[in-house]
Amino acid sequence: MIKKLKKKKIALAYSGGLDTSTAIKWLNKKKSIIYSIFVDLGEKSLKGIKNIKNKSILLGSKKFISLNCKKRIVKEAFISLRCRAFNMYSGAGIYFNITPLGRAIIGTVISKFMKKKKINVWCDGSTYKGNDIERFFIYSYRINKKIKFYKPWLDLEFVKKIGGRKEMNLYINSKKENYSVDSNITGNTYEGKKLERLNYDYTNNKLLLSRNLIKVKKMTKIKISFKKGKIVKYNNKKIKNYVIFFNKINKICSKHKLGVSDQIEDRIIGIKSRGLYESPAMFFFHCLYERMLSDVLSYKNIKMYRDNGIKLGEILYKGFWYNEEAKIRKKIGIALTNKITGYITVKIIYNNIYYLETKNIFSRYKRNLCSMEKVKKNIFSSKDRLGQLNMLKLKIL
Repeated sequence: MIKKLKKKKIALAYSGGLDTSTAIKWLNKKKSIIYSIFVDLGEKSLKGIKNIKNKSILLGSKKFISLNCKKRIVKEAFISLRCRAFNMYSGAGIYFNITPLGRAIIGTVISKFMKKKKINVWCDGSTYKGNDIERFFIYSYRINKKIKFYKPWLDLEFVKKIGGRKEMNLYINSKKENYSVDSNITGNTYEGKKLERLNYDYTNNKLLLSRNLIKVKKMTKIKISFKKGKIVKYNNKKIKNYVIFFNKINKICSKHKLGVSDQIEDRIIGIKSRGLYESPAMFFFHCLYERMLSDVLSYKNIKMYRDNGIKLGEILYKGFWYNEEAKIRKKIGIALTNKITGYITVKIIYNNIYYLETKNIFSRYKRNLCSMEKVKKNIFSSKDRLGQLNMLKLKIL
């Protein structure tokens, strides 16, 4: 990590939040030349990005650059959904690795931009106790082996003078919040501050998407069509813009409070932390893929699919979304979901998804095999079952 900051060109992965805003002011006082780079992952309006730009310049950035990556994160999100790249569960709650997915894109595109503009020093606002400091290091170094780093939270002078989020708020005259928020189109991550207390009740707080967790009475009916694993139609209309489509599903499902998950997790370094996650569209699409795959895959293949997804989720969580093992495991997930061609119709009532119709051309569901009623073509009889039970005796000790 570099120590001399004066007149150094530094690219800062800037979100507009507390940590990175503090970094700008700190670097400006050290007389660094700061290029604040905001990677647009669909969480901000044009007005919001303009406000972030103004904030960065006011704090001391030489230049503000916005990189539009909305299409890319939606593409990567659907890959992660098809491959079930989720490794963290708590009860019925799933963490959809929304922050790791965003970090993979941010780390990659900023590093490529830096290489093109011959800016050699990377900076971000991640703390030494968190995961992102490692993820950003991996993705940036992967692109440029000659890259250098300055990370404020690894600078003992910074840590001694600033120390924590309370001090950062004072340092940049920022308003205090109940928790820290990281956002992109796939959802929101809430952590820190009051959420660090395991007795903190967040249910009446205004989340960015779900607002609060009181149940709604409204019912919503949705039809989604698939072709070789890819979602192609919404309510019988061809999807032309997947960013708009993703936002639309986010809006619908957030009204029904879908996809909110409260996790106690092991960070990469091994420290336990609490995170509140809000991923309405990711949860919805995940449920659809699970339903369709249960119709087309055998138990053995479903197990392989889920085991592969958990391992891929670990790889994504740790910051290796683009390594060779990840590429191979993605191919497995995509190959298995290629069997999905058809449609599914659902009702969302309160906080639940109800399946009205499941139709797939590769369906393994045969009503005449499972029916408890008399059927004309009964290809599986009681005699067949008796023979199977006799064979089972050989396995019983």
